[in-house]
Amino acid sequence: MADLSNTQLSRRLIAETDASQVVDIVRSVGSPAALDRLLRNGRIKVGLYIPPDFVRRVEQGGRPAAQLLVDGSDPTLYGVVQGLAGLTLPPRARAQPPPAPLFSIRNYYNPERRSAVAIIPALIGVILTMTMVLFTSISPSRACRPSRSGWVTSCP
Repeated sequence: MADLSNTQLSRRLIAETDASQVVDIVRSVGSPAALDRLLRNGRIKVGLYIPPDFVRRVEQGGRPAAQLLVDGSDPTLYGVVQGLAGLTLPPRARAQPPPAPLFSIRNYYNPERRSAVAIIPALIGVILTMTMVLFTSISPSRACRPSRSGWVTSCP
């Protein structure tokens, strides 16, 4: 999280975002570049950037007031963050409903949001695993003659 506004309204937004249980605020950084670096290094999956003019953006409307940075390599995570983007500030924090969404979403690593990149390899893995289980379960077992170590069970 990078809160460059550091106002009561931005702290309220951070509290609302943390209370949503979609993201956990684990670290605060001082610049958007540091937030970007954490995301690129894989230390975070979602970042929240609040610009210095956050209060003015909320009051004037017309454009998103804050930004969510998302590691889009997991399409499920991106979908969850899209739900978080619908978050609104409490009524006491604003005089009128904002005409623009509160958040804009910046997607990293999967800008086309192709879910086939993750789903197809997983589906192949499931099919191969089920095939191995099926062949193992229907293969006949037989007991061999006793040897020095006792009875041995083998699968042809």
